[in-house]
Amino acid sequence: MSSRRLGQHFLIDTSIIDKIVLESGVGPSDSVLEIGTGDGRLTERLLKIGCNVVSYEIDPALYLQARHRLQTSDKLRILLGNGFNDRSPYDVLVSSLPYCASRKFVEWFVRAPIPRAVIVLQKDFVNKLMAPVGCKKYGPYSVMGQTCFDMEELFLIYPDSFVPPPKVVSSVLSMKRRRSILDPRIVPRLKFIFSYRGRTVSRLINDMRRRGTLPYDYGQDLSLTKKRIEELEPVRILELAADMV
Repeated sequence: MSSRRLGQHFLIDTSIIDKIVLESGVGPSDSVLEIGTGDGRLTERLLKIGCNVVSYEIDPALYLQARHRLQTSDKLRILLGNGFNDRSPYDVLVSSLPYCASRKFVEWFVRAPIPRAVIVLQKDFVNKLMAPVGCKKYGPYSVMGQTCFDMEELFLIYPDSFVPPPKVVSSVLSMKRRRSILDPRIVPRLKFIFSYRGRTVSRLINDMRRRGTLPYDYGQDLSLTKKRIEELEPVRILELAADMV
């Protein structure tokens, strides 16, 4: 049974699950992290490949259900807890996350020592991650996604592939790491910068100087100061966040 409190919708379409595993490119020698064991269907497919799987489930009832279903495998560790607390290295992350965990996932994954992921997310959130500069959906998660990863939207999953069916379309996203954001202060700084959406870069810099979050003599690129925040390229916004004190 799914947990509506946790925003869970179980992926039950076996052809879709097989396609996710195929797209992940996992092999018998790979160590795989799964966050959100759910009813264990995706976990089961990963084990059939021969992967070594560590799977986290935060819901105690689902954790017990999955342990019962998958108890015969010696290549699996099912852990009761929050997978976003795991900082161990793995070869790949393969997961179908509750929609409510999307933001936490990105904030965790930009720092995680994992080179790639194939993950099911809400289509609307994937649009935010991949939003171009100047788009209404362009924001801090766009900057994190586009500066840290090469992202490719692989295919869509429609509501009838889940139980219970969600009201939204899902997307399977491939994320291959280009860089990491190791400083935990960067994420809240990016959110602060985008609180100036609709205002100019010059206004943001002047306000941060007065607050002492940028040095008083912080240089301004004259070609950028008249632009609005949402008109800056992701790498420029990340550089600005890194310069804040």
